[in-house]
Amino acid sequence: IDLRLARNGDNGSVRIEMDGEDITGSVAVPNTGGWQAWETVTIEGVELTAGEKVMRVVFETQYTNFNFVSFELQVIDTDSDGTPDVSDACPNDPNKAASAGDCGCGVPDTDTDADGIADCNDTYPDDADNDGVNTNDDCDDNDDQVGAATVWYQDLDDDGLGNNAITQTSCTQPSGYVSTGGDDNDTDADNDGVPTAEDCDDGNPSVGTGTIWYADVDNDGVGEEGTTQVSCTQPSGYVASSGDECPNDINKTLPGDCGCGVTEESCLDCAGTPNGDAFYDNCDNCVGSQQEACTQDCYGDWGGTADEDACGTCAGGNTGLVPVTDPQNCIATGFGNEVNDELMIYPNPTTGAVYLPESTSWVLRNARGEHLMQGTSSQLDLSTLSDGLYFLQIDGKVIKVVKE
Repeated sequence: IDLRLARNGDNGSVRIEMDGEDITGSVAVPNTGGWQAWETVTIEGVELTAGEKVMRVVFETQYTNFNFVSFELQVIDTDSDGTPDVSDACPNDPNKAASAGDCGCGVPDTDTDADGIADCNDTYPDDADNDGVNTNDDCDDNDDQVGAATVWYQDLDDDGLGNNAITQTSCTQPSGYVSTGGDDNDTDADNDGVPTAEDCDDGNPSVGTGTIWYADVDNDGVGEEGTTQVSCTQPSGYVASSGDECPNDINKTLPGDCGCGVTEESCLDCAGTPNGDAFYDNCDNCVGSQQEACTQDCYGDWGGTADEDACGTCAGGNTGLVPVTDPQNCIATGFGNEVNDELMIYPNPTTGAVYLPESTSWVLRNARGEHLMQGTSSQLDLSTLSDGLYFLQIDGKVIKVVKE
């Protein structure tokens, strides 16, 4: 229905009634911008029955100018099957128009098994011979005496009983299969509980799986647990016993205290303790710490007995000097030894070197009796000392030496 309308204002609406019945509902009228600015408002999908009608155009709001109304017939074909709904027995089913068929609208009249009975009415819609087995599962769907395929069981050991776990469903017997199952050892020809693939002799029930062999790299007769082979025969380089924790040490199978690759004596300290801390000190004594180790005496001997005497001289031990025990006998208080100017040393006075008759132990002091140096030699070097008087003690005798 087309309504030609004009309106100078918003929110306008109209409706159309036929014989007092609202057939359109409220229809919005746009603001056309003037009383003679006409626009067409189209209302689609209005259903009218045949016959004479009384139409009323109801203006639900004021100020709407009305020009004309026109009607255009629309053929409604809901299912787009080319048949108008008024003539379509199934207006919502594009596959049916003349009638609803055997199965009614919306359900196709399919006859899957082509037995002349639509599936919707067929007890066995997919069973041409109506033996209760669907066509796809029936070995002969034209013979009601032949039904579904048989379940066949694999019979690897050819004992007439098959393996329930390995089957084929077929209309004919496959090679290697039988119709009876129940063989729990179908992969074990000698029924010893070991599958054929793992049996060293599947024709002999007294022979089972292969032996676990252990790699024996060091050829000591004991293998490494982490490197194995399972074999019916002994592989080269493998043995039957395991437990070698030193696989590369032919002399050990266990690391012991010192570890693999070394003897058990190699990590003992001098006290015989594995990986201990004891050691030989400079005196060839086995001690447990530095505090226990021997020390050097004042003469430089390890474990020596030389020590500074009352005059501050390193004496005793291997020094060749007799220790002075009374400070009154030191040079500062008279030296305690007679000065012997006849002892042969030269040159004296000297500017540096002093030569002795032979290599001997000696001590050099200053005029105050203070210890300066000592040693065992046939020559002294005074070049680093200041000029002055010094006393040289040799074999209990003292001689004055002048440095200039």
